Amino acid sequence: MSKFGNMTELKKSLPMDIKGELAKVPHNLNPLVPREAFFGGRTNGIKLFHEVKGGEQIKYVDFCSLYPYTNKYCSYPIGHPKVLTCNLSHDMNKYYGLVRCTILPPQSLLNPVLPMKIHNKLMFPLCRTCVTEKATVKCYHYESERALTGTWVTLEVEKAIEKGYKLMKVEIVWHFEQRAQYDQVTKQGGLFTDYVNTFLKVKQEASGWPDWCVTEADRQRYLTEYAANEGITLEQSKIEKNPGLRALAKLMLNSFWGKFGQREDLVKTEIVDEPSRLYDLMKSYDETEVKDVRFINDEILEVHYKDKENFIYTNSRVNVVIAAFTTCHARLRLYDVIDRLNDRVLYFDTDSVVYISRPGEWDPPTGDYLGDLTNETSSKGWKFYSFFCHGWAQKLCLHSRYGQDGV
Repeated sequence: MSKFGNMTELKKSLPMDIKGELAKVPHNLNPLVPREAFFGGRTNGIKLFHEVKGGEQIKYVDFCSLYPYTNKYCSYPIGHPKVLTCNLSHDMNKYYGLVRCTILPPQSLLNPVLPMKIHNKLMFPLCRTCVTEKATVKCYHYESERALTGTWVTLEVEKAIEKGYKLMKVEIVWHFEQRAQYDQVTKQGGLFTDYVNTFLKVKQEASGWPDWCVTEADRQRYLTEYAANEGITLEQSKIEKNPGLRALAKLMLNSFWGKFGQREDLVKTEIVDEPSRLYDLMKSYDETEVKDVRFINDEILEVHYKDKENFIYTNSRVNVVIAAFTTCHARLRLYDVIDRLNDRVLYFDTDSVVYISRPGEWDPPTGDYLGDLTNETSSKGWKFYSFFCHGWAQKLCLHSRYGQDGV
């Protein structure tokens, strides 16, 4: 008799429906990496040269503080996500967060929606194989060769489906049940509203009075309208041009969100004056990778090393999901403009658009508040540009109607 007593082998057959459900459970599913959903701004030159004809005008518009606008007005997830891997719906409206999926772009779309990092560049492809192989001929690839697999914010996937993308497979979803968003009616809520309002107030006061504020009545109207639109009460006694203070406030507004997306796998530098410490770094090849060793003198070394993937120190101040939502909201805001302008767009870069304006056709509305488009042409004292030339990203030549060049 066994010391464990009499043991009986039990066998139980699973019903066929349970076996079928188990077959649907993904095996060896890699976890979702939120940093893969973090992409930067969108830049592209649609046309290299254009000269106006007929009643055309070339206009240049720019969003007023696009990233601070997204921080204040757009929605952000709160808390920990639910990680969903089974029985996933293809209806992205049911989820709010990040999704790793396979999606098929349409074959003809002037402005694609979903970004991908390929060849160390941010691209917006309609065919994965074409952009990977840098094809220069018409695409004849199969759907499986054209499909994109990646991780994106669900909001961007929703927009893609709206523009004709077809969702083929959903692998994993990070779904956040709670979100924060600013209420423009009550002037309450929002994840970063208080922070943005604090420095937006400083920036606006340091910008001085707008040119149209000539009389005391104009100034009072400006204060009233700004409070009604932004929910910020400016102090009349502090409104005075102060370029230094304005630059500081602008820096605080624009760089704030970037801390959430900070990389944690940066190369570290250490001054070593003990041989034992150098040996420790060299021997711990499972944890660290020594990149470079420089001799300062006979007794001191400068060692550059990097922690390997499974040993990277986690910074509690980093939240890549927040950063991913920030840039996603900004890209969607820009997309709404270039999609409506369609083939009239000449160039765009993160928060600005150069386009052809024609009589009777839609022009993007401009304004003076956070997130509004501003007319960069008129701000330089010119009515419009007469021709446009584009060499490469962020290098433009614009010629004004009055013979003045603007670069």
